[in-house]
Amino acid sequence: MIVAKFGGSSVASAEQFKKVKDIVLSNSERSVVVVSALGKKTPDDIKTTDLLYSLHSKLVKRKPYGDIYETIKNNFYDICDRLSLTIDMVAEFTELEDEFTPHISKDYIITCGEYFTAKMMANYLDYDFVDAVELIRFNDDGSVDKATTYSLIQKAIKLHPRMVVPGFYGAFSDGTVKAFPRGGSDITGAILAAALNADCYENWTDVSGVLSADPRIINGARKISKISYAELRELTYMGASVLHDEAIEPVRELKIPIHIKNTNFPDDPGTIVSGEMAEENYFIKGITGKRGYTVINVKRKPNASKMDVLKHVVKVFQKQSFEQISDNIDSLDLIFPSVTIKGKTQTYVDKLYESPFVANVSIYENLSLISVLGRHFKDMPEIIGKVFTALGDEEIDIKLIAHGIDELSIIVGIDDDDFVNSVNCIYSGLNGEFASKIF
Repeated sequence: MIVAKFGGSSVASAEQFKKVKDIVLSNSERSVVVVSALGKKTPDDIKTTDLLYSLHSKLVKRKPYGDIYETIKNNFYDICDRLSLTIDMVAEFTELEDEFTPHISKDYIITCGEYFTAKMMANYLDYDFVDAVELIRFNDDGSVDKATTYSLIQKAIKLHPRMVVPGFYGAFSDGTVKAFPRGGSDITGAILAAALNADCYENWTDVSGVLSADPRIINGARKISKISYAELRELTYMGASVLHDEAIEPVRELKIPIHIKNTNFPDDPGTIVSGEMAEENYFIKGITGKRGYTVINVKRKPNASKMDVLKHVVKVFQKQSFEQISDNIDSLDLIFPSVTIKGKTQTYVDKLYESPFVANVSIYENLSLISVLGRHFKDMPEIIGKVFTALGDEEIDIKLIAHGIDELSIIVGIDDDDFVNSVNCIYSGLNGEFASKIF
């Protein structure tokens, strides 16, 4: 059995629907299909999910929403008309509009894109439509109720041996819809693959596998043919957008391979993700990163131990997760995505100063993190030297360095303004003298 998930770009138009059908029907093992909401038809287009976020905002603020709503409806109607689907989308949208109030659930609204897309795809493939609220169950704390979810999925496949499921959401036990984080359709697909112990979890997108760097920055970035679960998680966590990082764990537990492929070029081999480390003759897998971080630096008083300060830091941030923590001799650097602490920074600073062990708290904003992913860095110290030399030659100020004992990656922090130049110079530096050993 193959669980095949198709992203927004794969279902953006009637032409893309046709490609999906050709792919699905070319292999009878593709019995479970998961879809995202309609994506962008052109680079200037707006994703359905973003339109739905705007629609919810208009409803909550009691502002006119007609233009946005018509755009959403017309995108779906167009595909229905072009493919001569028998589903009555007018009735579907009329039913949705009956729910419109200023108090309508955001999660309910933003997941309608996946719901309608899955209904149309099921109609087009002649598969059964199974709503995700019937399969994905959440605990009260928002985590997935794995036992109940897996049981529901295993029962569903017996009743619907060929089914299309909307990604991105599930429900609490009372039926209230809950969305995953953005990109969560990947998670839905991984959960279904794990629950059904699938032979493979296919993730179809608009790139022919995982690339060694962001193609928007590095023209001609090399494709990675094989990669481990741990390596892919590191890449996706640090910014690579090919797969949601939370989609890896469900399939890794059962050693189900992930095959990342291109809907537009289905014959391309793509990237295989498995538990085995690929044996190619290279040490560097990829370079990735993200902008928009804030660092809170906490200095301890001379009479305070690191543990005293760390205990207080944990207490202050017990409900606020951070991206990285770096330990210096007399201080801690706490690194947060800026958006997660926007408007709360001063509150945290005040709380940190409540400790008798804290001497000073400083804030550094507009930081980017770049991760150089590889393996066995201890065997290749010159690689680390090349990273710093490349940045030094461009006179890029390194704000932060992190290198875990697992030797999987080196992370450097630089100013947001230096992000693109840093990725370019590191890639170039590692792709020169060591070309026979990397990528």
